[in-house]
Amino acid sequence: LSKGDNGRPSYIPPEVVGQVVEALLHVDQLGKSLRDAVDALPGDKKKNRIKGMLDTLVTQAGNDAVQFRKAVETHFNASMDRASGWFKRYTQNIALAVAAALVIGANLDTVALTSSLASSPAARVKLVEIAEQQVRDSVAAVDLAKAAEDAGALSAALDKTVAAQAKVRIAADHMDAAGLQFGWTSLPKTPGEILSKIAGLIISIVAVSLGAPFWFSILQRFMQVRASGVS
Repeated sequence: LSKGDNGRPSYIPPEVVGQVVEALLHVDQLGKSLRDAVDALPGDKKKNRIKGMLDTLVTQAGNDAVQFRKAVETHFNASMDRASGWFKRYTQNIALAVAAALVIGANLDTVALTSSLASSPAARVKLVEIAEQQVRDSVAAVDLAKAAEDAGALSAALDKTVAAQAKVRIAADHMDAAGLQFGWTSLPKTPGEILSKIAGLIISIVAVSLGAPFWFSILQRFMQVRASGVS
């Protein structure tokens, strides 16, 4: 299931797990039932967690080999679901931490940006133009990434890094052109300004942590609705 002697499998079919567990129970104990094989394992069922779990699965399967394999598969799938949930929470925490560092470092205040856009029609028009261009660029980038899948992984990663850095610089230039300045030029002083700044930064952190694919999907739908309304 893995590539090479030192490799690790990216996926383990539950059917294989059921077959392997059943085979391990019958090693050196041919001719015995599943119940006898589990009872012959070392340790006490209450202290040996694996033996206790296998005993429960054998009981659920009625000492039937086919039903036992299915029970093992179900238990394995449930364990993988819990592992997937843990990994998702872990990545969400990382995304929040990275988003917080980016937002606070660049002073990406959603409340301030909204106020700027509300008071500047020219900025709104410029931002719509930027959004349309970003949608076109994102579609082109996806096509380019698919075409480059056969290239070396390291070379592709370096190319993506350079492209991402260029996009950051271009996005900053676009925001400047729209009249939206980022970065810390002054600190809030009054309680109202402090609360507004905190609220704006928190909204931005949550928004950034959702990731680019989420927002590009929303942006594409918005542009489609907007284009339909114009026509």
